[in-house]
Amino acid sequence: MKYYCCLLFFITFFSFSARAQLTNSPCHSVNDFLDEVSGKYYWGSPKWLAMMDSALILCPSSAKAWGNKGIIYMMRGDVASWYLLAEKAVQFDPLYFLGNRAYHRMRYLRDYEGALKDLQKLDSIAGLRPVYVADVHSYILIGQCKEGLGDRAGALEYYNRSIENQIKERGESWVGTYDYLIRGILKYEMNDYEGALTDLDKQAKLYEQLADTYYYRGLVHKMTNHSDLARIDFEKAKELLTGQGFKRWDAQVVLVNEVYLSDIDTALTALN
Repeated sequence: MKYYCCLLFFITFFSFSARAQLTNSPCHSVNDFLDEVSGKYYWGSPKWLAMMDSALILCPSSAKAWGNKGIIYMMRGDVASWYLLAEKAVQFDPLYFLGNRAYHRMRYLRDYEGALKDLQKLDSIAGLRPVYVADVHSYILIGQCKEGLGDRAGALEYYNRSIENQIKERGESWVGTYDYLIRGILKYEMNDYEGALTDLDKQAKLYEQLADTYYYRGLVHKMTNHSDLARIDFEKAKELLTGQGFKRWDAQVVLVNEVYLSDIDTALTALN
């Protein structure tokens, strides 16, 4: 097995080298090659790691190779190794990998303080340009960090700025997939039931099959003594969750404010 991996390592390395000679740009060749073949091997497999190592020998400044390799260590729970590799990726491409590192810190480690620092640095580098991390506006992520740190007012400010900027730049239909939901949940927790209802109504119009929206809107109706409306929304959430609808989820972690069938059943029982 060791012999096989070494052989693959050198084959990959010389493949990169041949391309580099043709393009006269090793790093450009490496990044093109990663785009072309990274999906051919199972991420984290010996073949895949050999390819990453070969890329880094030819182009030590390949942020993509450092970042990709780091993600594997994160998924394996080796956070220390991930951080060292992520730091390398940030060094060579801060505009992309500061956001990438912040996303992993926030979503998988609940390191809101560290993620916030990365996002604020990214914001200062980007200037007036809109920045998206994993298709999420960076201000939404800053807001989630602030919310995770207990600063609800600060979180709401960034949620507002994000949604306003997106509407101004591209129109209301381009607001992020869960942005109204995220802001609506926060408003609900801040006892702004009218504001929460407005946001959750907008979320329902944009994505009618999202079960989360109806569950949280049901909670708002319950708190405003509209039990009949609450029941309709809870039942709709259950129908979507057990049928052709969808919910927010992640294969590796439990999301903040994630909705489960047991939550909906409990809410329905409480109405009886």
